[in-house]
This record gives sequence, C-alpha cells and structure tokens, in this order.
Amino acid sequence: MVSATGALEWTSLILSEALDGPFDIRTYEAVLRRRKPVAVTDCKSLFGHFISVSSPTSAENRRTSIDILILRQSMLRMQASVRWVITDRMVADSLTKNAGDPTELLRACMRHGKYQVSREDSP
Repeated sequence: MVSATGALEWTSLILSEALDGPFDIRTYEAVLRRRKPVAVTDCKSLFGHFISVSSPTSAENRRTSIDILILRQSMLRMQASVRWVITDRMVADSLTKNAGDPTELLRACMRHGKYQVSREDSP
C-alpha cells in the first residue's frame, strides 16, 4: 500500500494538471487536496493499524510501523481516506491473481463504470 499511495499522489497530480491546467509545484499539497481519493484494502490488519489512534509501534515489526507512519502522512497530505473490503470484492486482485472471479469483478466495474464500497459496519 505504501507504493500504491505514492502512485496515487503522482496520479492525482497528473489528473489535476490535466483537468485544471498547470500548477506551481511548490503548491502540490494544496493541489493534492482538490480531489480526495479513497484507498481500498482487503487487509484487515493493515486497516486496523491505519485507523487506530494509537501509535503504530504496537505493530510486530519495526518496518511495518514505519510503513504505517508513511501511509498516514501520505493519506493526510491528500486528505484521503482508507476503506476495507472483503477479499472477494477487491477489484485490484485481478491485476495480481490468475483466478477468474477477480477478473469478472473488474470487467463488471468497467462495464458499468461503478464500484461501491459500503460502510465498514454494514453487513
């Protein structure tokens, strides 16, 4: 997810330039906040660490703690939110897995141009 949020920041800046025109790179943080992205994960433990108000030092591994801090800073910079979905609803799985179901989900999302994430406390 750390790599994904880095790509998300870059893509958000490219999109902003395409839609709004050139901007001064010194104002990139303000530009990032124009459109608030949503990062979606199917990793419940990552989601739990990310939304926890406590310090990520409780993570078992120091590298994980650093990654969580980097994620939080990146998401804060973009004013982005993170959402959790069950694994069989993870659209990105079709890009990394050979199974047929994730591919069908991605095709359906592309065909209809929609993907809805329900609230985490919804059944």
